[in-house]
Amino acid sequence: MKKLSNFNFNTPEEFDEIFVRNKNRIDDFDWKRWKQLLKYFNGGRLVDMGAFYPHLLKIIKQKGCKAELYAVDYSPKVVEELRKKYPQVKSYLQRVEEPFFGSNFFDYVVAGELLEHLDDPAIFIKEAMRILKPKGWIAISVPHKETMAGEVDGKNHLWSFDKEDLFGLLKNYGRVKIKILGSQHFPRYKYKFPSLLAWCQKND
Repeated sequence: MKKLSNFNFNTPEEFDEIFVRNKNRIDDFDWKRWKQLLKYFNGGRLVDMGAFYPHLLKIIKQKGCKAELYAVDYSPKVVEELRKKYPQVKSYLQRVEEPFFGSNFFDYVVAGELLEHLDDPAIFIKEAMRILKPKGWIAISVPHKETMAGEVDGKNHLWSFDKEDLFGLLKNYGRVKIKILGSQHFPRYKYKFPSLLAWCQKND
């Protein structure tokens, strides 16, 4: 992994502001990425880590899966909106890296556009695998090969990833699949980048 910044601007207050400013600005590519993240979900207990936007819930409903849904975020405004609009989802105001759920609890863990914001992505992966059941799946997306801080998301991204980086984080936990989702120009942004997706099915 390439370190992009030595200072973490990712505070709850910062993400409250980002959420309020952008919660209705969803692009086609976002939907495409979210659908890919749910590629191996066929029902069961799912947690969206760093939930931010609740749109995964709509895709799960479209898939027709029977699901018990959880969401974790440390933005108070995100959790407030989830609890208000989606009371069927168990939503928690919590840091994703900190132990919270029991071991072997979830069938599916989603971490979309999350790892690049964390001080230590490996700590999160270790925790996510602890709460994931054997043969359960974790699904991850990150921007692919950012070259400098601010290229994709202002000052908020701390890390840049390539295929080898994600494989290295996941390979000891189970079977890994990696895909690059084609480069896309966002109408409201001034950059282009592919999205790097990874899925890992936890060992027995």
